[in-house]
Amino acid sequence: MDERGLYRIDVRGRMPSALTAELSRFEIVEVGDSTTLTGLVADSAALYGLLARLEAVGLALVAVQPLHADSTDRGGMT
Repeated sequence: MDERGLYRIDVRGRMPSALTAELSRFEIVEVGDSTTLTGLVADSAALYGLLARLEAVGLALVAVQPLHADSTDRGGMT
């Protein structure tokens, strides 16, 4: 069973370059002091791990939104 899900994660703060490279599978958009990550997450454990990683580098979580695979609001993901 495929548990992967497409997520949009909004955080306050800018991504450190090392973390941007580490998360290259995500589309990362920075506007001002906010960052949006959009991409596939393997399962809930991976999602919580990603959120913990973002927090560990000082980014404040604003929102987590699951997206439907056929959603047009995917930040350009295909």
